[in-house]
Amino acid sequence: MTKTSTSSDTLVFDEHWKHPPSGWPAAPLQTGFSPKVADRIIKESLREWVRSPSRSLFRALKNTPSPGAPIFDNLLDQTRFLVSLNSVLSKCKLEKLQGTRPVTRNGRPVMVAESSPGLTISDVRDPKVNNIIRCLATYAARQNVAVPNHERRRLYRGIRTHDVWGSIGITATNILASDIELLSHVSSASRTDSVYENMALSIIQREAAFQLLTSRPLGSLSESTILSFTAQKKMAEYFTNNIGFVVSVDPAAYGFSIVSSPAAEPFLEEKNPVSLKNEAVTILKLPDEFVVPESNIFDCDFDYLAATNDSRAINLLSSSYRGITYNIAGKEVTKTMSFSNKGRGKLLALYSADGKDPMTGREFLGEFGFSPVPTPKTIQDTSIVSIFKRQSHSTKTEHCERIPEDLIDRLKTLTKKVLIERGVIPECVLSEHDQSLNIQCSVNEELSVNP
Repeated sequence: MTKTSTSSDTLVFDEHWKHPPSGWPAAPLQTGFSPKVADRIIKESLREWVRSPSRSLFRALKNTPSPGAPIFDNLLDQTRFLVSLNSVLSKCKLEKLQGTRPVTRNGRPVMVAESSPGLTISDVRDPKVNNIIRCLATYAARQNVAVPNHERRRLYRGIRTHDVWGSIGITATNILASDIELLSHVSSASRTDSVYENMALSIIQREAAFQLLTSRPLGSLSESTILSFTAQKKMAEYFTNNIGFVVSVDPAAYGFSIVSSPAAEPFLEEKNPVSLKNEAVTILKLPDEFVVPESNIFDCDFDYLAATNDSRAINLLSSSYRGITYNIAGKEVTKTMSFSNKGRGKLLALYSADGKDPMTGREFLGEFGFSPVPTPKTIQDTSIVSIFKRQSHSTKTEHCERIPEDLIDRLKTLTKKVLIERGVIPECVLSEHDQSLNIQCSVNEELSVNP
């Protein structure tokens, strides 16, 4: 992440943060805005959050205000804030910031994206910037006080595996390449079965992401302590795209601060203009040191769960090119996904048994007297028989080779050892069983780290 070029380019908190008024947040911080204008700024900032959290002004609440301290940790966040601030000021019919300019180094602009220069303003203690942040800070503090602990519900957040991986720069393929024996085994199998290789790599990816989630603060992995959560576990699963985890948190137990919630802003429960789903967003500020407990992490990754023979994979099947056969209620059932004739591009789950044509879950229930969809009550008595590949508009299928349990153990242990050798996770995560496995682990610098 690009840091600001010099201290003269870094936006800082001004001197007015030194002494908050007595009784704050009931007594608001002085912002220079009327209550009506301040409310418009807050509403626009929240709507910006719904569209794109990374570009919302509320990201400016990440760091604790202290006179002279940087408002942002890096130039990208600072640039996003300045762009969004001018957009919000324009929508609120207020004058835009004066003196916005590119950050330069040796006479050339510092880029924060392929074609986007980093931005700063002439006065890094700009009163308007600080006044906007005071508006947001007062609003967030009042929201947190307004919701008593006993009304703080358990919340969920979907996290994609590759988003966690992005923080360490080590790839699954390169971890596998650090053990020639395992690489050879997986490669020879994958020559005829690409799904086998995908599942092997998914074990590595999941194990590394899990180790990171349980050893590093969630805020640092997410590059912000201001994050969205939802009251609906199903919605959190949607955001994983079936390649990640759902983490659950209890705001009352962990001392999180509520920045905003549907209780205060009903539009946060409305259909999101991007996902077109009712996300029921609650915005939380996490303690800097908060690490997700293992018991609060739920796998939501089809390849990983299928590779480890976990029946939860059945409900995560979401590809028309895969299928899964499993035993449930004493019957062997096959599930596939096909595009529905109704609506545009919507995948429909179809189930078949006893040689009958595929049918919907409701039709299956009417035909056989039980639902083919595993539930929390039936999942323990459900077992996977096989995973197979299928071609679109074809009845041909190709069954995928299963990954042996001992190989799964070796892949997980290899991942831990590489991450320990790279200093990514502490050595204490290795169990006696892990240490007893004979795994080569000489990590080549050129192989294991992305440039």
